[in-house]
Parts: sequence; C-alpha cells; structure tokens
Amino acid sequence: MYQYIKGTIVEKDLQNKIIILEQAGIGYQIFTNLKTMNKLSLEAEAKVFLKSVIKEEEMKLFGFADKASKEIYEILLSVSGVGPKAAMNILEALDIDDLISAVLNDKPKLISQAQGIGTKTAQRIALELNTKLNKFNQNYNKNENTDSDSYSSEEEVMNILVNLGFDEITAHKRIKLAKESGITDECELLVRFCLQENENLVTT
Repeated sequence: MYQYIKGTIVEKDLQNKIIILEQAGIGYQIFTNLKTMNKLSLEAEAKVFLKSVIKEEEMKLFGFADKASKEIYEILLSVSGVGPKAAMNILEALDIDDLISAVLNDKPKLISQAQGIGTKTAQRIALELNTKLNKFNQNYNKNENTDSDSYSSEEEVMNILVNLGFDEITAHKRIKLAKESGITDECELLVRFCLQENENLVTT
C-alpha cells in the first residue's frame, strides 16, 4: 500500500518504540524498533520506508530507515508464527548481515536472541528462509558492494571460537564487536580480537 513517507520526526516514544512523523499537517504513528529510532533524529526531516499491516480491521504502519530492512521484514512475515512485532524484534537483535549469515549457515540459536523468538520459531525461520534470503543476499551484495566472502570468514571464525569453548551467541557478539571496531574480515585478525576481548572481560 505504502512504499515510504517523507516528513519531520516530531516525536519518539522509546518505551513503546513508536515515532510520529508529520507530513502535510498530518501526524503518522509508525511502529519501529530502537535500532531504527537511533537512525532518525528528532525534529529532522526523514524518509521512512513503510510496511502496512491490517489486522482485525485495524491498520498499523511499521517503519524502517532503509529499503533493505523493509524487504527483510516482509520476508520474515512470510514465516508461519512470525508476526509484525516478532519480525521487528528480530531486526532489532540482528543486523541484516547477521540475520542472513545465521540463516544461510543454519544458526537458529542466533535468531533466538530476539525477544519473543523461541527455539522452534528460530529453527523454522532458518529452514524456511534459506532460499529466499540466499536470493535476497545476491541482490543485496550487488547494491551494497558487500564482500561475498565475509560470510565464509565469519563462519570460520565462529567455528574456531566454538571449538575454543565459546557458545554461539557469545561468539557472534564478539565477531560483531570486532567488525564494529573496524577489524577486517580476515580470519586471523577476527579471532585474535575476539580472544583479546574475552581476556579483557575476564580481567576487569
């Protein structure tokens, strides 16, 4: 129904994860997550991509800071048992790259980090979305100029850390922190950073 809307962010409700975007004198209530809200500045003009969901004769708008997040959200909604709020929670817990990696590498435990996502639902997501996210990933890599080898590097690092005694969720958090700190996708550098970060946590 709607692709996106441009307007001014006039209100941010962090507790309920709602933004109010004013456009042409009308305030639109848009449900989102904290990750998206952090990208949108109060009293600033923004372009928000929208997904409209109609349930029991009530329409709600769910908003995203970029088109790729909206597309991933729609893919998540195609899974039985994953509703609008659950799909939004998944995108709050995992970046697009992390979600794709978790599905393509069959790591449902990482998906279960999201609030309200149980083990069975996470397994269903990993199973049902493998083909869809593989296809999405090919287009996403082209558009974002993402290195297609990054997933194999992360998977290799994940396996090394798990063999060293890390659980999958902790290993994933270490890898994510490494990448946020500017560490390259080179396997040896990622492992070294993750191990060093673990030592820092133990000694402090």
